[in-house]
This record gives sequence, C-alpha cells and structure tokens, in this order.
Amino acid sequence: LFPAVLSRSRVYDAFRGYAHNQRKKVFEHGGGTQAIDRELKFAVAWLRSLYHGIDLLETGTYDPKISEGHFRTFLIKVRGGYVSRGALVDEAVSLETKLTAAYLGSALPVEPDTERVETTLWNIRLSHLEGRNERLPHRYSIYS
Repeated sequence: LFPAVLSRSRVYDAFRGYAHNQRKKVFEHGGGTQAIDRELKFAVAWLRSLYHGIDLLETGTYDPKISEGHFRTFLIKVRGGYVSRGALVDEAVSLETKLTAAYLGSALPVEPDTERVETTLWNIRLSHLEGRNERLPHRYSIYS
C-alpha cells in the first residue's frame, strides 16, 4: 500500500519542508549549555531529510538506514562537530539541488492512488466486521 499513498509533489514538499525547519533550527538556536549539541543534531537532521527525500523520489522506497560511504562518513563528522558551517551549507545546497532534480525526474505518480487506499481500508474494515451480526456502515470516502 505504501506506493499508493505516495505522490512526487507531496514527497518533495514534505522532505523539503522538514529540511527547511531543521535548517532554521541550526541557525536560529537559542543558546544555553546544550546549544552546540542541539545545533549539530539539527544539522544532521537537515542533511538526512534531504538525502531521504532524494532516495524516495528516485527509488519509490524508503530506507531509514544510510549505507556506508561518503555521505554517512560526512554525517558522522557533522555530528561530531568536525565540519565547518561553510562545508555544511555547501553539502546542503548540493543536496537541495539534487532533491529538486529528483522531483522533476521522479517516476512517482503526480497524485496518490486514493481509490486503492480507500478500497484497501474498506476491505480491512469489512473483514473485521464479517460474522459479527452488525449492520455495516455506509461506505464513505475518507478524502471528502
């Protein structure tokens, strides 16, 4: 059912929006004793959200793990505080460019398959009600 709820614009907007919120937290944090640690956490979340958005738009699948390689090593350095803000921003700009390119070239549908989602959810509901001698509710659209 996962592919049926996806659409390229919703994936793009969601991951880009979350990345934007994390970026704001990197540069507009409040200070305090844990400010640096929180800034690094938000920096990693900023980059990860862009990376995962690209992956989802390109493959149509979501894997929360980041495989071994340059990007994972870079994230570890970011989290450890070993990456300058300039290098962080450069990487993020590169990922944002790739996210937009992935969106424009994505094979994901323009709109989610709401009929498939509705039918699946309806069938699940029916399967739980069968044999209970209950009156079945009128079918309605969850999207209206």
